[in-house]
Formats: sequence, structure tokens, C-alpha cells
Amino acid sequence: MKIVFLVQLISLLLSQSWFNHPELKWKTLESEHFLVHYHNGSKRTAEEALKVAEFVYTPITDMYKYRPKQKTSIVIKDTDDFSNGSAYFFDNKIEIWANPLDFDLRGSHRWIQNVITHEFVHIVQLGASLKYNRHFPAFYFQMMDYEQEVRTDVLNGYPNTIISYSIPSVSVPPWFAEGVAQFMYNGANFDYWDTHRDMVLRDAFLNKSVYTIDQMSSFGKSGIGNEQVYIQGFSLASYMAIMFGEDVFRKISDEISKPYQYSFAGAVFKATGKKIDYIYNNWYNDNLEKYKMENIFITKNKKKGKVLVDEGIANLHPVWSPDESKFAYLSNKNKDYFGQTDLYVYNFSDSLSEKIISGVFSAPVWLDDSTLIFSKKSKPNKYGSKYYDLYAYKIDQEKKEPKRLTYGLRLTSPSIDREHDLLAAVGIKDGTSNIYMTSILSNVLDELDSLKFDKMTSFEKGEKIFSLSFNNKKILFDLVKEHTRDIYMYDIESNRYSYIEDEIWDARDPFYHNGNILFSSDKSGVFNLYIRKNGRSHCLSNLIGGGFMPSVSKTGKVLFSSYDKGGYNISIITDMSTISISPDYSDYTRKSSTNISIPDYDSYDYDEEMSLPFVFPRLFLDYGKIKPGFYFYSNDVLNKYFLFGGASMNEDSDLDLFLLFETKRFRSTLYANFYWVTRNLNREVNYTSIDGDTYHNMTMKSKDKYRMFSSDIGSRIAFKANKFTFNYNYSKYTAHAIGYTRLDHQGTLLESTPFDITYDYYRGHKLTLGYQLKAYSPQYIFNMLPQNGFEVNADVSFEKNDFDPKFEISKDYGTLSLIFSNHNTTRFNFELKKNFTLIKKKRVAYNQSLKLGYLTNQSIDDFFYYFGGGLTGVKGYTFYEESLSGTQLLISSSILRFPIFLEKNYKVLHLLIQNLSLNYIAQIGAVSFDEPKYSNGIEIRVNGSSFYSFPFALSYECHRPINGDKENNGIYDKHYIKLLFEFMD
Repeated sequence: MKIVFLVQLISLLLSQSWFNHPELKWKTLESEHFLVHYHNGSKRTAEEALKVAEFVYTPITDMYKYRPKQKTSIVIKDTDDFSNGSAYFFDNKIEIWANPLDFDLRGSHRWIQNVITHEFVHIVQLGASLKYNRHFPAFYFQMMDYEQEVRTDVLNGYPNTIISYSIPSVSVPPWFAEGVAQFMYNGANFDYWDTHRDMVLRDAFLNKSVYTIDQMSSFGKSGIGNEQVYIQGFSLASYMAIMFGEDVFRKISDEISKPYQYSFAGAVFKATGKKIDYIYNNWYNDNLEKYKMENIFITKNKKKGKVLVDEGIANLHPVWSPDESKFAYLSNKNKDYFGQTDLYVYNFSDSLSEKIISGVFSAPVWLDDSTLIFSKKSKPNKYGSKYYDLYAYKIDQEKKEPKRLTYGLRLTSPSIDREHDLLAAVGIKDGTSNIYMTSILSNVLDELDSLKFDKMTSFEKGEKIFSLSFNNKKILFDLVKEHTRDIYMYDIESNRYSYIEDEIWDARDPFYHNGNILFSSDKSGVFNLYIRKNGRSHCLSNLIGGGFMPSVSKTGKVLFSSYDKGGYNISIITDMSTISISPDYSDYTRKSSTNISIPDYDSYDYDEEMSLPFVFPRLFLDYGKIKPGFYFYSNDVLNKYFLFGGASMNEDSDLDLFLLFETKRFRSTLYANFYWVTRNLNREVNYTSIDGDTYHNMTMKSKDKYRMFSSDIGSRIAFKANKFTFNYNYSKYTAHAIGYTRLDHQGTLLESTPFDITYDYYRGHKLTLGYQLKAYSPQYIFNMLPQNGFEVNADVSFEKNDFDPKFEISKDYGTLSLIFSNHNTTRFNFELKKNFTLIKKKRVAYNQSLKLGYLTNQSIDDFFYYFGGGLTGVKGYTFYEESLSGTQLLISSSILRFPIFLEKNYKVLHLLIQNLSLNYIAQIGAVSFDEPKYSNGIEIRVNGSSFYSFPFALSYECHRPINGDKENNGIYDKHYIKLLFEFMD
């Protein structure tokens, strides 16, 4: 669950959406305060969302004394096996995925009730914090400076400085925004402080890894860092509500909404009379004392087992092999984020783990001692949807690819009844889970093309099933109806299910063993392992962190996932002796649910109505002159239509206009872009003869205006990971000159008749076919330090270029006409990028790129050449360097990236600096392979957040040639500065 701030919002709106889902039919439910938009197959979730939203509307808006001026839109999606919720508060829109969140750092709560309330608090609290109308989200300061070296036919050199920085109309740190969204309001019971949150915070205090107030003030962290911001924010916000009353959230929002107030600490002081450091320190000391006492209490009778696997922070779902010689488990080792789990097998013979398959989700199951069945996301289907399917893999097989067993069935958590050759799994649709089952043969890898599953249960009200344990035609499963998980048993023969553990606490992860049931429960306030015998539960562990996901061998050894020091490890308990523990550590037992009684509403077809425009004033310093202007955008709720434009003009009437439009109604995205640029120039030149003699007594004065128009229409479409573009471009460049000629003849000034002439000097048509393939896995600060994967970009253009006209007298009409010269060509471009990690722990990376370009017309005018220097080329040379300009081009770049520090928090005014790297760049470029040009340089990259949640990316580069080339009687260093929202290579 998240809020989407300004820069992220614009990035999302401008990003290229390759899968548009034209197969979906959208409907709308409308109530007094909300519009809920849903597609076929998600009606149940939409109806529940509307009822919850109306139920919480009044208490939330009354709490902040703020009501959105229009009805808030809620978009329900169920096109992928993905779970999240987002509040686009400028758009007054919430997007919710129907699939309930399954996250091992959060407790279990009813998804739609929780996420709708959470996201609507964002809409209201951030709306109350806005300094201006939400249709004026930010002000932009931008600057562009240029190289001094230009060609005679170029007004300005190529850019070497690009700056774009926004001052937003909202300035709220994420810990506060997420903290109050989890707090919700007094009396709300859709979310609450649960055992998982307490486990994470307790562990942070006991291991001295609690975030400072500055560390809590930004996201962009690896590991569980972003989740820790959520958890500490919830705890601190709740503490503030106890100290000052829940009205403190409204008071702080009112203060931060004042136009001059960009300091959140200042807003807190104005609202409470206390400094934020004082509040934080009191909160810190109170919690430290509490957790120290709990630690003393627990450690008197601690039983935690032996840790087997502790590399990575998400080591989950250990499962014994039938012969007990090994176990399978999921781990995110060598990955940066919690959810990036791969399938591993640990062998007891050498205590080593082997990675089997990447991207596996939920617990695997052993078909036999060498074959695993597991769930992972399949490649996109023809509509672009990614669903979980079941796969099988034989460990000793030569072929490394697993065998796919299902197609688009959205199945997870497989479990096997070996005695009866039955396989069960959890399937989900419209936010509701059910158990599905099929018959399975031991030779599944060899003979079956796919498995056919039958639906066994009939849940239909948003219930969520997490895990299964199958034995003797009975299936144990843990399920969420309201808050926390309970354990049930489903009997296949009777087609009925019944409670096993239905208590006020959380019971989960059931596992059959010799007629008994092992599970994890937080009945003591800390998750521990229990065994249920003869209708009674007995404790098997006593942990400071928590114990989850037990798996028991035939000989009674217990594997489980244990939380400690900021992550989950795989541990083992070799005896199943029980212990007694106190049930009085803490009480996070289930709260009662709320009965929401809201009338049903009829649906109607979705109306593709565009929003009122969002306007971003901008102050642009361009070639030393101030050029004020604005951006704007408008879109419909589903982003099926998008309009983006801008305008700016300086005192010389130099005008920049653009308008971009795209529609995503069809499988391919269709777009049209229009650009209009004018430049004005006053000239005074002396005539020069053919022989090069200058006539100082003959002067031409003119006012020149250059108009450049360009337009694109095209489409983009994806097939699996391959992306294709089709683009047609038309360009026309026009010159308009007004002036006269003055002759100084023996002191007498003679002026010619004024002239006024307009003509086109370039008309071009270009048809381009493009291809793109990206193969990256998510990594921390990937944009700043690319460390893995590769990227291919290629295109071919067919160009019809009319250029450099001459005036000739028409034989037919006796008038002057333009006769253009032909510069048609085919243009080929190819780019390959490859990233390597040299030192994993230090994140030292090596990036290699290769650019190739070729024009088939070798005699084409140099107006159409490749230019291989400057910001986009070999950076030790100017963009228009003649030796790097031609009809063919090769540029090879090698970059070594050395992080100086990562995940720090250095505050400078409204900037929070988090990461710094120093990079060495070596380049070679050539238009002729006989005369390559070499360059090297250094780059400093800094990134972090601005105004708490807006990213910034600052880079400075200094380059120089290294093969003896000299300019201006010495080595001429080239300098480049970029301040943007992300890094551009």
C-alpha cells in the first residue's frame, strides 16, 4: 500500500504502457461520494470496496475537516497476480488490486476493508496538507546550458547542462503519511498494531537498528527498510495520538498546508508545542524499556533451535524431502528486496544450498526425493497478464527449464497426498481464494502436458487461503475472513470443512505429522511453534523474534523460518519436547470486525471522461534567457487517454510548444505528438565575395525567424518481453527574414528596398520500425548503479529528406519556386548495454555499452550526419566534432562504478542525500575505423529525496581526450551537469 507522489505520478503517466487489456469491459458503481470502476471478473471486490469507502467516508473527512470537491474514483484491477493499493491524491483516485496482500512482515487483515480505508486516509490527509489547489501540483525550475562550440548553421551548441527541479505543493514525510493511514481513525478496526509489526519493531530495538527521524523521512531503501518506515511510522503516529489526541494529525496537516511552511518539524512544533526530536526521543525510550523487559522475560526460558540458513533476509517455507537428506526452501539471497525469492535445495551431506529456479512464490512440495512442484509467475499471456502457475522440476535433470503444469490457473501453495496421488493448490479469483485439486502421477514430468484442476471449496466473500497441508484425503489450510488467520480442515470425501484452531489469536502454517498438527501461533504475543495433540496445543519454541512455517520430518525434526536481526532464517529443532511459556508478553489478539451495512448500487458502462487539466508553472533559463511557461496534463481515470503539453516564451518571442496525446483503448498504444519551436535572431553581416573578400561598406541587416515543426504518429506493442514500435515523423523547418542592405558609398548611406522572404529549408518524412528488449532484475538503486542484465535497442528508418533548396524561375509560370535537393537514406541504429557486478558486497559494477549507426546514402549532406561527441557520445569532444561526424558511427563506453556510500541520510536544506558513487568512464568513438577517438573522464552521482518523497538525481562529469588531441592550445576539459528525477545514461 502506497501513495504516489508528484514525480512518480508524472513518470507513470508518461511511461510507455505496453499492455492495455482491450479485452476488458469496464463498469462503474456510483454512490454519494465515490465512483468505483471495475472490469469483468472483479464485481464482488468492487461492491465490497464501495461499501467500505462509504462507511469510512464521514469519520475520515470529519477527522481532518477536509472533503474532496469531487467524488473519489476507485479503480479495481485483477489482471495480474499482484497485490497493492495506491493513492493518486492529485488525481483524487485510488487503485486497488483485488488479490489480497500476502506479506510476511505484516499481520493478516481483511484486504478490501484495510486497503480502502488506508488509501482514502491518504486522499484526505494529503489533500488537507496541500498548499494550493490540487490542479496546481508543483512548480518547476529548469535550466539548460550549451556547449560554446557550434557549427555555422547552428544557433546554439549542444546541451551540456540539464536541470529540472520541482517545488511541490505537498511536503509530508512518508513515515507520517503511512503512519496516519495505518492508524486510520479512533474506532476503526480494519487494521491495527499486530504481532508481525511488533516483531519487526522489537527486533529493531533489541538489535539497535531503529531508524532515526531523518531515516524515517524517506523511502528508497533495500531489504525491509521501506517496511520499517511503515512500521515505525505507525508506532510513532499512534504514540502522538496518545500524547496529543488524534486531532493532532489534522493540526499538523493544517500547518504544513500553509504556503510558506515546508519544514515538517516546524509544522509539528506549531501544532503540538513540542519539537519532533522531543516526541521521537520519548517514543524511543518508552519502547526501548518495554522491549528490554520482554527480552528478559523471554530469554529465561528460550528455545530457538539451530540456524541452518541465514544468508538473505527472506528465507521461507522450508520443506523436508521424503528421504530427509535435504530440504527445499525459498530465499532472496543475493537479492535486494524481500519478495525476490528463488527456490533453493539445502543438502545435509555438505551443508550447502543450490539454487534451483528463480522467482518462486509460496511453499514448494516434493513429489519424490528428486522432484519438486512449485508456483511461479508465468510469462505474460497474449493480453500481458502474469499469473501464477504450477511447475515441476527434477533436480538431477540436464535440462534446466522446469516443466509447466498449468496455464493461467493462478495456483499457489501446492500440497500432495502421496497415498492417493492427489495434488491440491490454492487458486484465486476476484479477491477470493478456493482449494483446487487434481489427480497426479509420479511420472508427471514425462507424460502429462498439463494438469486439470477441479474447484473443491466454495468461498465467495473475499476469503484468503495462504497454505495447505494434504494427507489422507484431508487438507489443512489457514484462512483469513476478517482479522488474523485460523486453521481449518477440509475433508474431500464429505466435501465439508471444519475449524481446527479458531481462537482470538492468529494460528497459521499448519502441517500434518503422525496424526498431529504443527502450526505457528501468536497466542503469547510472539509467534511460536505449537503441536496439537488430542485436541490440546503444546508449545515447541520460545523465540524473541518469531517462528513460522514448520515442516516435520518422519523422525521428528522440525524445520521452520525464524525471524531475527531484520530477516527470516531457516532453523531446525531436533527434538519435539514441549515447553511452557507465559501467555502474557503482549496482547495483539483479534479485534471484532465491523458489520458494514450499505445499500447495493446499480452499475453502468464506464464513461471515458477526461479530467480537468493539471497545471505546472515553470521558470526555464534557456541559453541565458528567462523563458517562463507551464506544463499541463489531463487523463481519464483508467489512463486510456492521456494528453500532455507545454508552452514557454522569452522576451525575444522565442516560443516552445508541444502537445502529446495517446490512447490505450486497443492492444497497441496509439499516439500523436506535435512540436513547434521558433527562434529569433537579429543579424548584421558584411557581404563576402566568391573569392572570400569581405566588403566592409556593404552591410545586410535582417530579423530572422526560424520555425521548426515536427509531428509523430505511431504505435507501440509488446509480445512477451519483446517490444515493438512503429513511428511516422513529418518535419518542416522554415526561415523568415525581414531586412535591407545598406551601402556606404563615399560617406553616403544608400539603402536597398526592404526584403521580406519566407521559405522552407527542410521537409522530411521518416518511417521507423523499432525494437527493444530489456532483461533486468530489480536491484537497489539500479538506475544509479546498474548491476545486472542487458538491454537491446534497435531501429531502422526510411527517410525522405528534401533539403537546401535553390530558387529557380518556373518555366510554366515565370515565378520563383523552391527546388530541393534529394537526401533520401535508410538509417540503421543499434545499441547494446550489458551490466556486471564485480564485487557484490561493495556493489562495484561494470557497465559496457555499444552504439552503432549507419546511413546507406554515403553522399548525404552533413545536416543528416551522426554526431558522436558531447553529452550523448564521446564526452571528451564537442557534439559537433568533425572527426566524430559522418554517415557511420561507432561508440563504445566502459564504466566502472564505485559506491562511496549507500543508504545514508545527510540532510541539506530540503534534500536528503542517501547515495553517492564515483565512476570512471572510458570511451572510444569512430566514424572511420582508421582514426578512432579516445576519451576518459570521471562522474560523481548523488541521489536521494527532495521535500521528503520526491527523488532527485544529480550528476557531474568531467571528460578529456586521451590520444593527444588538443584544443585551444591545450587539453580542453568537457563538463556536464544533470539534475533530474532519475539518472540518464
